[in-house]
Amino acid sequence: MLNPIYRFFVLIISTLTCLNVFATKPCSKDSFASNFNRTPEEWVKTSSWAAKVLVSNIVHIYKPYPNCTHSDESKCSQQDVGSFEAKLLKVMKGEIKKEGFKLKQAYCSRDIPTKEGVYIFFGLRDKAYDGYYKLEE
Repeated sequence: MLNPIYRFFVLIISTLTCLNVFATKPCSKDSFASNFNRTPEEWVKTSSWAAKVLVSNIVHIYKPYPNCTHSDESKCSQQDVGSFEAKLLKVMKGEIKKEGFKLKQAYCSRDIPTKEGVYIFFGLRDKAYDGYYKLEE
């Protein structure tokens, strides 16, 4: 027969271990989600690359975040995993090849743009954007 205190601790440890399965990895300290108040100039300065990009043909697809545990996924926070066309207009920082240019979202980055137009995209890692801002027309 197990001691009740021992059973209690086993239950707590088992529960905490199981909860970890549903956790998503935290955003890094340099991610957009952790620094959304930075100015565009600060982002370009701290990024490894920056580019002026024409965004068109935006398609929005909303899906629940991976850690959603609701049986009704519509009650979960949604992320936009849609797509858009990106035409490289100008490299502002870093080395980016115009041939085969394609953007992908970095973990904890902004969702895809909501309007077509010219944007400055920036990234901390190779070929994955962490954020962007729209240029005034």
